[in-house]
Amino acid sequence: MPAVTLGFIGIVLLSLVAFTQNAIEIDPANAFLQGSPGQTLTGVITVKNLSRSSVTVDAFLQDFWLETGGRLQLLPPGSLPQSIDGWASVEPPSMTIPSQSELEIRYRVKIPADAPSGTHWSAVVFRPQLNRPPAAGISIRPVAQLAYILYVNVGENRVRGRITALRFIREKAGSPALKLTFENNGATYFTLAGKIELRDPSGKRVASQELSPRAALPGGVIEYTVPLEVQPGTYLALAVLHGRVPGGESYAFTGQARFEVR
Repeated sequence: MPAVTLGFIGIVLLSLVAFTQNAIEIDPANAFLQGSPGQTLTGVITVKNLSRSSVTVDAFLQDFWLETGGRLQLLPPGSLPQSIDGWASVEPPSMTIPSQSELEIRYRVKIPADAPSGTHWSAVVFRPQLNRPPAAGISIRPVAQLAYILYVNVGENRVRGRITALRFIREKAGSPALKLTFENNGATYFTLAGKIELRDPSGKRVASQELSPRAALPGGVIEYTVPLEVQPGTYLALAVLHGRVPGGESYAFTGQARFEVR
């Protein structure tokens, strides 16, 4: 059996479809699988129908990328070099779930014999179908479709990254803030979290801000913006971040910068 670790991030997507009371839920929301070249990995996703009528759900693979602020961008299958579109399949691709019931969908990932080491990924997107066409006068509203995030790591987990910038900025409203930029320059996915501390010239800590967990894709860039509520003066910002592969060790990244608030 492959090693399967659940990650922290689940994605809800919105698409414009006609009004429907269908509501679905998936369990789990994501997985991190560990495998080797030539190995076949399998898994199960439970799809729950929470509505009072039956719903037909389509399941299909799409690539995705995370923008610097964390927003998920869906891409056509096979768009990224790390895509598992050619490796993965889902069965069944469509299912009708009775009211207040649940069904299972199975996925299979066949890792090629020449697969490069590192993390590869795609999303299994679940989209409810319309039970009937919209009648005249019925409004259009966003209805959630869900994405199961599937990471497949091949070979050894090697966390690499660096803080590329830690600087003082003025936001659009003119309020002071710190902006931290981090780059995952390795080939392995991990989650990133940490904190930033602010110290005055005497070394006294005057502020501290936790940084929420974010997904660090290989080759991806993450940006945190931390608002400041401090008096004019000179300060030292200290950033301590931790990158962790699901189920693995934690790796530390540090940075510091001096700046003046006028």
